[in-house]
Amino acid sequence: MCFILCAVLFVAGIFSIGETASIRRPTGDIPPASMDELIRRLRELSVVGPVEAVSGRKNTLVLRWNFLNARWFSPAEIAGEHKVWEMHLRFDDAKHAVYVSDEKRTARIAIGVDGGTNISFSGAFSLFKGIINESEHGFGTWFDAMRSADKDRIIAYGYSTGIIKRPVREIILTAGWSWEPRVFLP
Repeated sequence: MCFILCAVLFVAGIFSIGETASIRRPTGDIPPASMDELIRRLRELSVVGPVEAVSGRKNTLVLRWNFLNARWFSPAEIAGEHKVWEMHLRFDDAKHAVYVSDEKRTARIAIGVDGGTNISFSGAFSLFKGIINESEHGFGTWFDAMRSADKDRIIAYGYSTGIIKRPVREIILTAGWSWEPRVFLP
């Protein structure tokens, strides 16, 4: 029964892996730009948003988004959470192809007092590599001693990998190169 439900949702497009997981080739007769020119165009993207372009190994570029870096303090806890999503791009100059793989890291730490003299410590770290197509939105708030919420004390964040990947994919395709998502980079 579960298989049938998943098949129906997949056909309906609700459970699909989306456009970011499919190979795209440039349309028309676009002459391929040089690899150096393509990397220059991708580095200019970092001026547009909160992205950091980091040079990797030869023929590799890493685009990094720090989309959550929060710390909070309360009488019972000191905590923090950090989320980073990276897009790893490997350039094949002979085939004019860019192989794309994603990496997401999340770290959370909390130190607190649990009502008495006991001090607790917790931490968590997760790592995912492959093709990521997700959307996440969250918010947090804190209260003062009178327990009244203040608009200035609301922290909101959100991201969608599909929206973030779109300008990168367009730069690659308009440069005459193909976009090829991979779970493991060649």
